[in-house]
Amino acid sequence: LNRQDWERMQERVELNSTCIVVIPGHDTVTFEEESIQNIGTIKVHIIRVWIIDMHSGNRGFVSVDWYLDPAEYFSSSQVLHAPIDITSGEVVLKIVTERGNIFSVGLPPM
Repeated sequence: LNRQDWERMQERVELNSTCIVVIPGHDTVTFEEESIQNIGTIKVHIIRVWIIDMHSGNRGFVSVDWYLDPAEYFSSSQVLHAPIDITSGEVVLKIVTERGNIFSVGLPPM
């Protein structure tokens, strides 16, 4: 393995769906404190959040610039304005890291 492959394998991100709020009609996604935790052994740079509306099939992403050290929780509330119409609140969120890993969480309808 080269260094880049090794680092990619060390990334682990956990998403806490109880700390993520999606409001249909307002087309926003709020990541509250402790909604994301780096459970890996290496610093993680989150560069993109994909938002997929499971009811309509609409999807889009928002570019972000979030860093988490090992064992660190997301420490501030962030509101993202979705580039799509969120119709039902039943969404899948995919967090993409700079190293190319993808971590997902499904949220039930509101």
